[in-house]
Amino acid sequence: MLVSNRIIISTVFWLSVLLYSSIDLSRFGLSQLQSPLKAAFVVFFVILFAFALIPKGRLTSSFGTKALFVYFLVALISASWSSDISATLVSLTGFFGLLCATAFYEGKKFELDHIAGGFLVSSSLIIISSLILIPFSGLRLFDFLQGQWRFSGITFGAHSIARIGVFSIISALHLTRRGKIGIFWLIAVCSASLVVIYLSDSRQAYAGIFWVIFCIIYIFYSKSAVKKIVIIKLGLLALIALGLVMPNNLEEVFLIASRSGGLNEITTFTGRTYVWEAALDLINNQVFMGYGFGTGGFVLEGFYRSETSDWSTTSAHNMWLHASLDLGVVCATLFVIIIVWFSVRAWYYRSFFFMATTGFIVLIGVLERSLAGPLDYMIIIVVLSCSKSLVCQGSEVSSNTLQIRR
Repeated sequence: MLVSNRIIISTVFWLSVLLYSSIDLSRFGLSQLQSPLKAAFVVFFVILFAFALIPKGRLTSSFGTKALFVYFLVALISASWSSDISATLVSLTGFFGLLCATAFYEGKKFELDHIAGGFLVSSSLIIISSLILIPFSGLRLFDFLQGQWRFSGITFGAHSIARIGVFSIISALHLTRRGKIGIFWLIAVCSASLVVIYLSDSRQAYAGIFWVIFCIIYIFYSKSAVKKIVIIKLGLLALIALGLVMPNNLEEVFLIASRSGGLNEITTFTGRTYVWEAALDLINNQVFMGYGFGTGGFVLEGFYRSETSDWSTTSAHNMWLHASLDLGVVCATLFVIIIVWFSVRAWYYRSFFFMATTGFIVLIGVLERSLAGPLDYMIIIVVLSCSKSLVCQGSEVSSNTLQIRR
């Protein structure tokens, strides 16, 4: 694997961001240290920003960083009408830290290989650490969800560790394609990542794997008109075959996909439709302003209760709905449009890394809050997709073969 000072800096950066965003200290009985740890990382990100800014007096910023800054200002203004000012201030503090981290990283002008390499190393450390700790931690690394024990590792949940696994696979595929790592490392990374995805039983991660496969096919074959036509025809034939089979066996297919053995789990997207109904009711009460950045989830938690249990949630389980709870439908709509535009930009410039990552993030946003509400490492990936995709047009797109270094 390519090792350089930039890879080391990038690894430290991504590891810090992932630790800030994803590590759950309560699994080790250290929940009282969670807030101090997050505060320490915010201070670290601000220091990085200051050290990068002071020598030059300015930082290079892309449209993505500027858009993120405008989003921060809107979130800051929302504190004036927030229904829970303390929750808003906590979320804004984290937002400011990630904004500083993003500005620092963009100012250093890392190349795409450094971005993917740093993320691969840091995500692999989290995945391997989670797997190694299983024999010593028992069920502390698992959560009982929907009738079964699902692996969460050292992160906040099954979906959290599974997403990291998907992003790790994307990073490894990009670096292999670029000839930066060999086939052995690709197999090792993919194997470890697929293990945690399987143990977590995250259906959104399964969908992410199919999305990655689609991106690979598109990048490697879509430039040939003949191959493109063949792929489209095969896809149509598959849909026709599925259409002939599915009507007669739809219920059986749904029952197989269900963890509980009931159709209701599938038809309601694991109860998400009930959450969406509650979120829409709340949005109707604050259509244009929302409840304040970082507070919409807590308002939802106090309003919604499952009919079959006393369970509630702080997530609207949809990016647009959650953003609407926080900042109103106008800001939420603009926010989602910009996120989708970043994804389309990566698609237009045929950057596999950003096509796969941003597309997966948008896909998550259908059934999860994704980038809405308190932010995490995924927002940095999306912002970088805007600033780096144009560069990728000249360096990455010119290669359409999988280069493997043994």
